[in-house]
Amino acid sequence: MPLPRKPRLKRSTGGTRASRRFIRDKARLKAMLMARFIALHEQIERRKQYTYRGAYGAISYFKPGEPIPPGYQKVEYDENGNETPPYVKEKVPGLAAEDFSLFFREREL
Repeated sequence: MPLPRKPRLKRSTGGTRASRRFIRDKARLKAMLMARFIALHEQIERRKQYTYRGAYGAISYFKPGEPIPPGYQKVEYDENGNETPPYVKEKVPGLAAEDFSLFFREREL
């Protein structure tokens, strides 16, 4: 006489089919997002090599091999990836220093 069959476990050790699918989809989505962020970071790093500042401080991006017009200067970056200014920024004087109140009638108290 054959041995009786062993009943199949209702819960597998890896979880239900839906939970396994959810874990697999989450891992695939995470891998896809990481790949996109890495590609975006590489694109930004490549773009920094061709970043120039115009006469009025406007930032321009040129393609590799494209001639750079006169008057543009290369934008430099520090070790943290922040843009370093080519000049020392001056503080803007306050409005009182420029006799701003001459344009308006002062209220009498």
